[in-house]
Amino acid sequence: MPEDPDRLSFTKDIFGESKLTEFVEEIRSLARNVVLYKYLRDEEKKPGTVYVYEVNVKYTANQVVIEDKDARQKLDFFQRKNQNLVKVILIKGGFHMVLQAKKKAYQKYKQYVNFERFYLHHESEEYTEVAKLSAHRKVVSYKEFVESVRDSIPLQHIENIVKDAVNRALSKESITELCFDVVIQESGNINSNPYYCRSGSTLNKLKEELIRKTVDSVSKYLGSEICNEIQRHIETEIQSRLSIDTDLIYTVLSFSKVLFLEAILTAISYMVFLAVGGFSAFLSVVGTLIFAVNVNSQSWRRDVANEIYQQVYKNKEKVVTKLSSNIRTRCKITADHLKMIADLLEEFISSIHLNEQDTRLWEEG
Repeated sequence: MPEDPDRLSFTKDIFGESKLTEFVEEIRSLARNVVLYKYLRDEEKKPGTVYVYEVNVKYTANQVVIEDKDARQKLDFFQRKNQNLVKVILIKGGFHMVLQAKKKAYQKYKQYVNFERFYLHHESEEYTEVAKLSAHRKVVSYKEFVESVRDSIPLQHIENIVKDAVNRALSKESITELCFDVVIQESGNINSNPYYCRSGSTLNKLKEELIRKTVDSVSKYLGSEICNEIQRHIETEIQSRLSIDTDLIYTVLSFSKVLFLEAILTAISYMVFLAVGGFSAFLSVVGTLIFAVNVNSQSWRRDVANEIYQQVYKNKEKVVTKLSSNIRTRCKITADHLKMIADLLEEFISSIHLNEQDTRLWEEG
């Protein structure tokens, strides 16, 4: 992962270090062993899966003959269209005539097979080339994901995303609902027993706590709405670009919205706090109140929520402008980091030297 000391990028929050570690280990494991699949279930969704079709070598009447080991599998193997698979015709037997066996297999199946997409392998051979084909397909696919995520980051739509989220999170209804839910340490919330207060200084203290916690809840809700919309945009774009389902997206990506939210929450909280204008304007009660105030009542909290809303409403455009700039900067840095990762993956792909099959060796003659 590119260095990000200021935590401005959300690359780690999208891919997750654990997912990246799993991917690297998956590639490294191919140097030790290659898993061959004769039958597929969910494995076909995973790039680089090695799908094999087994054939047997027989020697009959002085002729080398290739027989299908399981003819029922034949149709599925040759007609299944999935570029994520590494398809291998696995030749068994005929150890003293490997080249001739490959030639016979090629001649038997060339009517079905584009041998640029299929690989002939004899069981006596090392699986180095098969492993390289699998690794190549996995890394190419991962690079495609990275590039697709990079291109799906909604840089051109940030202001609209922020504006819509601000309109929802900073509405009077939303602020009021969140204010109702806030638990004041000393008294509780609207679901608690009534808590009456007659001291002006105590009421100011409780009101300050209520405002602070409401602003915090509003900030978290606003951040969550922005994260949700960015995530939804990326997922939709990836599915459109790569024509894949959501399950496959999550085998590679983690979308840690919690971490992303933590990364932007400080900035959001600061901007909402500035929009509210601090607490001093709200705290004006002094002395002893004539009538006690129930700080757990909906009526009192609705009045406080309305005060917050009025302050926020006056500064809403500033919040949209500043927050859009902040999120756009983070998205731009993230896109740059993803390009760096894609470039590194391209370098690795170039280092995998695949030995092309020379089908001329297997033609008649």
